Amino acid sequence: MNQIIDEGVSVRIEVFFDIETKRIFDEIEGNDPADLGISIISVFKRENGAGKMYSFWEEDFAQMWSLFSNADRIIGFNSLHFDVPAMAPIAPYDFKKLKHFDIMDQVKNALGFRIGLGAIAKETLGHTKIDHGLNAVKYWAQ
Repeated sequence: MNQIIDEGVSVRIEVFFDIETKRIFDEIEGNDPADLGISIISVFKRENGAGKMYSFWEEDFAQMWSLFSNADRIIGFNSLHFDVPAMAPIAPYDFKKLKHFDIMDQVKNALGFRIGLGAIAKETLGHTKIDHGLNAVKYWAQ
């Protein structure tokens, strides 16, 4: 069961993350994110107001798990339905049991429908994303 931290709870360490995969769904049988393979995982750790960015390539994955296990809250976008299942084959423990906050789920609960991260960024920050996740697969292939 996923644990969601409610508003008002004191959070000391937050970890934001996003993954990029080696393949797209058209290149695999079925629709299990675990079959896509992971090329890179980007993590931003914020602790007591200060933050640090990390990038983990496949050979570095073992070094990142303590960032997640020590976090009070793990934040992603569509992470519970894509990133977390994609990470299952490489996770040394049941990653989905940690305290996750999925922005996509929160937006869907509030609006009643899903909306892309680019649209959210445009409306809240006035900027759009500078690239698309599908391009990461192309970059990986090069």
